[in-house]
Amino acid sequence: MLLIFLFLLGTAVGFDETGVCEDNTWQCITWKKYCNDPMNKYYMEMNCRETCGWCPKCEDLSLRCPSRMYYCLDPANKDFMKTKCRKTCGYCTVPTTAPTLPPTPTWKVIPAGQCGVPKIQSSRVINGVDANKGTWPWQVLIRFMDDAHCGGSIISPFWVVTAAHCVEGKEPLMKDFKIITGDHDFNVDEGTETEIGVSKIIVHKNYTRSRLDSDIALIKLNRPVPFGQFVGTVCLPEKIDTVPLGTECFITGWGKIDPYNGLHHKLQQAKLPVVANDVCKALNTNSTRIPVTERMVCAGHGPLTPTGGCHGDSGGPFVCKTGINGEWVLHGAVSWGSGRCDTTEAYTVFARISSLRGWIDEQTTSN
Repeated sequence: MLLIFLFLLGTAVGFDETGVCEDNTWQCITWKKYCNDPMNKYYMEMNCRETCGWCPKCEDLSLRCPSRMYYCLDPANKDFMKTKCRKTCGYCTVPTTAPTLPPTPTWKVIPAGQCGVPKIQSSRVINGVDANKGTWPWQVLIRFMDDAHCGGSIISPFWVVTAAHCVEGKEPLMKDFKIITGDHDFNVDEGTETEIGVSKIIVHKNYTRSRLDSDIALIKLNRPVPFGQFVGTVCLPEKIDTVPLGTECFITGWGKIDPYNGLHHKLQQAKLPVVANDVCKALNTNSTRIPVTERMVCAGHGPLTPTGGCHGDSGGPFVCKTGINGEWVLHGAVSWGSGRCDTTEAYTVFARISSLRGWIDEQTTSN
């Protein structure tokens, strides 16, 4: 009975059948701060031993182990050897040399061209519909753990703007993010997509999950964006720019078109007018209790029309044709709204890019 108990305990605390110590969930690395938290330490000991550094060292406990290697697979001695001679019997894996890293490629930076000017034009519509391929060339799909996760906007060859809530807390899992440019239907390989890795994630220091203020983040790419017919940059507003109330702007993304189903595989677009923050506050605060601040911009038709953002649109662009020469300008990154995607409960709220332009400039210059 004791042996059975020890075996079960060894399995529960993160050992596989070969005795390798590992985490039981990918989220452990995002919870590292809880390793020594008294309220969470027991859970971390059971599930996150590798992240917390509690795995046993790969070593033999007896100097005689090398001379007794032939006992490693002997059924009568296997359990003893697994305990006392882990290294000799190969029951733990420790790399003896650092892996050889491939040479860093030298990427050619292709000029982005004029921001906010798509090479492919299309008619603009009022209700949410499938966008024409290439009409919003700054739109990117952010994948996390190979799943469609959020949207973002290309602002330069190496930088993408998205929402803080899309990436906050996941910085240690940076390698599991992929930025897809030139995508339209994420269920189909259309030959125009490029998958790019991430080298840095920067979340605004004032962002908090409870208030969603300053809900903005920057993603630095590990190679430059390959600009072309279907890929380009969006213009940024100046710090003092305020988009006039009633301006007809567009939200784009692969978000749900039904709150009870998955993300929509084809890029969507919808026209939304900008509304005053006090009007937005009067509707949104009653249902969400989230304050509408000066670092947010609201848009929508109100309770009368069911057009707005939904889950999966987060981080994506809210653009208005307010450039001096009619360029599309990024005035918002999709942040929050009704939890049920119900426009009778809330307008769609975006991080106001003009209010956060100084932070964007500072981070992209220093990083």
